[in-house]
Amino acid sequence: MLHLIDFSRLYAAENYIQWHNLPYFKTIQSELYDAMRTGRNKIFALPPRHYKTTFICRYWPAWSLAYWPDCKFLNLSATKELASDSVQTVRTILDCKSTQHISGYSLRSRKSQVTRRQDILKTEAGGAIRGIGMEGQITGFGAGNTRPGYAGAVIIDDPLKTQDAFSKTARDKCLNYFSQTIYSRRDKPETPIILSGQRVHQNDLIGELLRREPGQWDLIKIPARAPDGTLSNPFALDHEFLDRLQKLDPFTYAAQYQQEPEGDAVQVVDVSQFTKIAELPKLRGRSFLTIDSAMSTKEYADRTVISRWLANKDGLYHLGCTFGRWDFPQLLDETRAAYRNMVNERGSCEGYVEDRVSGTSLHQTLRSELRIYPWLPKEYRFPESKQARVQHSLPMLYSGKCIFTAHTPQELYDEFHWFRNDMSHDNDDFVDSVTMACSLWLYWGGIVTL
Repeated sequence: MLHLIDFSRLYAAENYIQWHNLPYFKTIQSELYDAMRTGRNKIFALPPRHYKTTFICRYWPAWSLAYWPDCKFLNLSATKELASDSVQTVRTILDCKSTQHISGYSLRSRKSQVTRRQDILKTEAGGAIRGIGMEGQITGFGAGNTRPGYAGAVIIDDPLKTQDAFSKTARDKCLNYFSQTIYSRRDKPETPIILSGQRVHQNDLIGELLRREPGQWDLIKIPARAPDGTLSNPFALDHEFLDRLQKLDPFTYAAQYQQEPEGDAVQVVDVSQFTKIAELPKLRGRSFLTIDSAMSTKEYADRTVISRWLANKDGLYHLGCTFGRWDFPQLLDETRAAYRNMVNERGSCEGYVEDRVSGTSLHQTLRSELRIYPWLPKEYRFPESKQARVQHSLPMLYSGKCIFTAHTPQELYDEFHWFRNDMSHDNDDFVDSVTMACSLWLYWGGIVTL
């Protein structure tokens, strides 16, 4: 009988298990063996590019079905497509003649009776694996079976998308789905649950399970870089990359790579790393406005911020902004004035306003006379939550791709300084106008190299 690592080496299309990361894979193999013997639930908190999906979600079930062909696995991922890909990899391995030879069983896999479905595989011995996206329907299928001993598992792979990490609604939905659906899918209490993923937030599913069910989970936490500087997988990551990431996006570095997400109340943005210039050189580029609109004159209401920008292949230049608390007629006047000033100064202009409430009304009113377009995060491949937008913008802000000038008001820097992921800060109107501009530059083909 081959060990899991040897089995993976035999069938892997790429030789991802090398001498320098072998200790890492031996640790995972040992913990999976323990789960098979004892039924203990395991949490693997692992960095990106560490083959956790390949090794845990694909080769482990394939290896198990090769030697215990009546095992049943439920494989859950953030998306249905990723879960189905894992099932197809298992199918490919089990259909190999060499797998039939080493196992000694007739393991010809067969698809679901609905031939167009690629998310279910069954063996002739009664085993199966089903792939499903988080929050998908699970009816009529259980993991494991009632015979004594190891008979399969529930595998959860990266249950929360990174762009949903700062959405409390998304985190709660993930936790509720786990507690209300997944526990009941085990055919016996000894069927282990294996949760594999990178940390994305203090209150992600891993964090909540460790807090709410102490003693029920074994945590295997492997940072990309150990305290002594040792890299867990130098084949995929090097010190130069990690150093740059730590500087450009410390939150992502701490959470996804070191498995130590920081609290939401800590300072997120280091304004001292912003690039500031006294005079704007003569440049050509795309002139545009980003408008974070509000519609109130009350003292503590949100402000409207109209930021002026110049974009070229080298980056974004902030040319200044107009801001205030205005009613709708004044909002229209200020937008027209900012737009026409840009046309007079730069020769052309276009404007982007977030498509919600006052922004929708602003766009609908002015679209016949000005080039004003609605901005929706999804349409520009940008996250929905404000916190995630800031995280996605930090590499630009720290790498000199977003440049501020003498016309940038102090209020903008202050808002970034006080921005918190728990949304305890007072205002983020300037922040929104900047992250909107970053999304546009990236969408237009801008590149930030880590």
